[in-house]
Amino acid sequence: MKKSGIIGLLIAIGLLSFVVFFASKNNGSTLKKQLHDFSIEDTASITKVVLNDKNGNRLVLSRMSASEWSVKSEDQDFKARQDVVQNMLKTIKELTVRAPVSKARFDYTVKQIAANSTKVAIYQNGENSPSKVYYVGGANGENTGTFMLLEKSSVPFLMHIEGHYGFIQSRYSPRMNDWRDNAIWYFPGEKITGIKNLKVEYPQEPTKSFEISKNSESEYTLKDGNGNPVAVPDMGGIYEYLKRYRTISYEGFEENRTKVYCDSLLLETPIKTVWTLEDDKGNITEIKSYLKPAKLDAEDWEGNAIPHDLERMYATINNDQLVIIQFFVFDPLTVSLEEFIAPS
Repeated sequence: MKKSGIIGLLIAIGLLSFVVFFASKNNGSTLKKQLHDFSIEDTASITKVVLNDKNGNRLVLSRMSASEWSVKSEDQDFKARQDVVQNMLKTIKELTVRAPVSKARFDYTVKQIAANSTKVAIYQNGENSPSKVYYVGGANGENTGTFMLLEKSSVPFLMHIEGHYGFIQSRYSPRMNDWRDNAIWYFPGEKITGIKNLKVEYPQEPTKSFEISKNSESEYTLKDGNGNPVAVPDMGGIYEYLKRYRTISYEGFEENRTKVYCDSLLLETPIKTVWTLEDDKGNITEIKSYLKPAKLDAEDWEGNAIPHDLERMYATINNDQLVIIQFFVFDPLTVSLEEFIAPS
């Protein structure tokens, strides 16, 4: 065979090998994509996410509008915290494979996911069937990734988000308290005029109590704790006080104590302050605050015992849900009648 023929044959073989190599590589990539295709690029198309774990916790997150979601669990239905929802959607979009599960750890990881994981079902475009379902397990030993498994697959992967150090299992929590909106009052901007009536009561110091009622868009009446009108020099002090209610939230829930303990504590502890606010739509929210016991053996700088938490209080919302509030947030709302009256 001539030298030119040999060269041509080698080139042909090389080209054939090149085609076969990349064809097989692409087929392999397609298969791998099917096994670790957890992410969804178009999160705006997601209309519902259902989360449930092995302990019987289950909740449904539903899109109400472009920027508002609700969270529902059994007979409870609340507005969802939008920042937490957005964090979950960001996670769904940016999930990437950090590493495949090693052969030595493979069986153990599969068993762990089967025994302790959160099932995530994602629905898009209002469809009745989920477009993607996967299981979120625990983190690896270094907390650099989270083990996840797609439904109908037997191959788990260690997933993460680029630039994020830590596990992401908590972003798929099926616990209601992790999603429920913690806003008590929200009157952004000029919506503060939506406050129709506000009563602030101090059961242990009734002379400090007062009530503010709206007469018009710019006029209010101030009353004492007995409902008697009180003259004020101008409306400025009342305006400034009402503006403090624009964004008021509770910190969280008491999850370290039993319900029996909390119920008995509230019966034994005197009410500190009561805020009752009615908006122009007729919605009434009542907040009762109680001093929160300090940690056992808590002391100040001089070694004196501290009986109550100096940073947080307990509170009930409409005599129902027990929450934790911060003095930092509520101190500006805790003023007395005298502060609205000009000094004599």
